[in-house]
Amino acid sequence: MYKVQEVKTLLDNEFSGQYLVLINPEKIPHLIVVKNNKYFSLTNKESIINEDFGPYLEKLKRAKRKILFIKLNDSEANLEETFRKYSSVNTDSITCLLPVKESLLKNSDAKFVFELIPELYANNLVDSVYQLNMERDLTELGDFNLNTYSLQDIFNYINHLNKRNDQ
Repeated sequence: MYKVQEVKTLLDNEFSGQYLVLINPEKIPHLIVVKNNKYFSLTNKESIINEDFGPYLEKLKRAKRKILFIKLNDSEANLEETFRKYSSVNTDSITCLLPVKESLLKNSDAKFVFELIPELYANNLVDSVYQLNMERDLTELGDFNLNTYSLQDIFNYINHLNKRNDQ
């Protein structure tokens, strides 16, 4: 289990710079990248490219979602170009991690975000970490333990989302 250390409470809604955002990090998280208040995400429906993050964040806040924000040292990644390569996640091989990993750390061998985050730290790409609605999930020292799960768990969850959307 990997530990994200020194997680601070999010106080500002201004997202200049670049962030890896984990939505529901206590479960199987959905990953998005935010750069200068625009977000990029690969979902079970579509690839979201360069959308305003503010309204999406407000929606997540109203739903009281738990969110982990990993502020990254800026990179020259072409997020738009990378996310355009993907149309949506699937239950064979494409998860929301693929365009994120390709954008942030091209040479990564990570198959899960709990493997990618240690690589981001090892490459000195993490500036700081913030949380929203996760006070009870942090250790006494203010750390967060990332869950581990299998690829099958991810695909099962994608299937669940697809079935829910079909109804």
